[in-house]
Amino acid sequence: MLMTARGLLVLITVVWGGFAVLSGVGAIASGGVVWWQNLPNAAPWVGLAGLVWATFRWPRIGGGLVVLFGAASVLFFDAWTSPVVFFGASLPLMVAGFLSLLGGVLSTRSQGETLQ
Repeated sequence: MLMTARGLLVLITVVWGGFAVLSGVGAIASGGVVWWQNLPNAAPWVGLAGLVWATFRWPRIGGGLVVLFGAASVLFFDAWTSPVVFFGASLPLMVAGFLSLLGGVLSTRSQGETLQ
């Protein structure tokens, strides 16, 4: 379950982060592509990359933070008004975060540790 959650999180981060960076590539100034001018749009996805790293290190904490990030993305992107954004970005984040959280809890219990 943890591998599925991690794979889904990496996929979401790469796809949406890449889209955020490359969506401004259409503008050409001085004969060069100005992708770097669109980097502020990618800031939330850089933050998500940090959370993905946290889920690899600490599945329960990182998973919970990814669920919160997904819920915040509903507000940030007004996802409740657009089913495409909700089902394409926000909901997969929340599901992957929940799977990571659940996988971390189940792996801890299978190792015989107690939850506090």
